[in-house]
Amino acid sequence: MNSPRLTRRSRSPGTERPPPMAPASPSPRSLGSPIVYPRKRVAHPMADRRDIDRLQLVRLSQAGYRALRERCPEEAEKQFEELLRLDPTNSYGLVGMAQVALARGERREAIAWFERCLACHPDKSQALEGAARIYEELDDHPKAIELLRRLADVRPGDVVVLTHLGDAYRKAEDNDRSRAAYERALGIEPGNGYAITGLAHLDFNCGRYQEAIQLWRRVLEGTPSDVRALTALGNCYRRMREFSQALDIYERAREAEPRNFYALFGIADSLRGLGVSDRALAAWEAVLEIDPGNRIILTRVGDACLKVGDLVRAESRYHEALRIGFDLYAVMGLARVAGKRADYGRAIELLGELSEREPRNGKVAIALADSLLLAGDRDRAVRTLRAFLERTGPDRQVAERVAQIEG
Repeated sequence: MNSPRLTRRSRSPGTERPPPMAPASPSPRSLGSPIVYPRKRVAHPMADRRDIDRLQLVRLSQAGYRALRERCPEEAEKQFEELLRLDPTNSYGLVGMAQVALARGERREAIAWFERCLACHPDKSQALEGAARIYEELDDHPKAIELLRRLADVRPGDVVVLTHLGDAYRKAEDNDRSRAAYERALGIEPGNGYAITGLAHLDFNCGRYQEAIQLWRRVLEGTPSDVRALTALGNCYRRMREFSQALDIYERAREAEPRNFYALFGIADSLRGLGVSDRALAAWEAVLEIDPGNRIILTRVGDACLKVGDLVRAESRYHEALRIGFDLYAVMGLARVAGKRADYGRAIELLGELSEREPRNGKVAIALADSLLLAGDRDRAVRTLRAFLERTGPDRQVAERVAQIEG
């Protein structure tokens, strides 16, 4: 039997098209709105917990730093401890605990927290900077420099970091690297006052007073009444023994801040350099009013009293200074007072004891020899100076004094 003929419109048995369905109601798509199929979210079983923990960590950190700003270190410590209980390596918590220690004045403990943070987060800038500042305060300049160099790598081109690094090198007396750091900062920001100030201090320390003067004048162009810059500028002229110029600058500083210790000190010392004894004494007394327990100032006042012939006041000031602590110049001042009174035995006694304490001080040796000369013991004076030269080696001033006595 022949099989049925298949045409395009015919179908195999069992594959006939189903009868048409009844027309459906209009669909949302036919009305122009997109069809949105809700999808069931399958979350990680710990996702919500992690979100809650993260939010809790943020809140604890914020609460801790808020307590620090409000000067409540106990509350801050409580918040940071809870933060670290949940996340032991959290950098905000570790730095926060260091800040708590600093608020209590516990610098070594603060360093320990900063170091713990850096062990987990080597590039944490707050920890690098905080630890570096403490090491500087402790005069551990190599460690401070190490941390600041790491900080400069983390924050390249940061002028604040560069000037801080320059300061650290300067305090470590690494002048070349200090200058390089300051100049690099000024190359980025030519008018940066901190870098200019640091470079001025460096030039002063190196005896480059003219260069320091130019830098301090740059500072004063922007702030003509900056007392710190004025006194530093005056110090440059005073070191150059240009006392008149120094005095004018110190007077400007005093006009801006009448009771500034450094301005008054500079005025008094400049007047001493100019040989104006009466005015110098009044100026030293003014400094002493600001800092009555200053041993160095008491000695300077004694020297000024001696210059104007007031031996009683001079002796009293020297004794006041020595009651505070040992002062070489106070002892030498008492010896001069004894010499003025022709009590050469007392002067020789004082200077002999001082020479035993300061065996390599040429000024003491010369003063002792001069007292022996005044007492009429020329041979002993020469022996004293020659013994000093044998003990210490060449000394131009002592050698010249020997030549004068023997000549």
